Amino acid sequence: MVRVRTPNATEVVEEPPLAYADWMGTKHLSALEVSLREEVLASITLSEENGRVTVFRNGKHTDCEREKLGGRWRIVD
Repeated sequence: MVRVRTPNATEVVEEPPLAYADWMGTKHLSALEVSLREEVLASITLSEENGRVTVFRNGKHTDCEREKLGGRWRIVD
């Protein structure tokens, strides 16, 4: 995640509620919201539970399952 500055009161625009998938947790919802900011190109999350990598751009997401990325993650000491 990339932290961007908090907008001041004059920059805040009221947005409609975000549509999201039922499998999305707090990290995914945060990445979804961040992806809507003008200064953000994309946000990426990695699921600790199943290895799913999700890329968010402009409030839309694409994801890839662990198996499609090469199987199990290798831990390097």
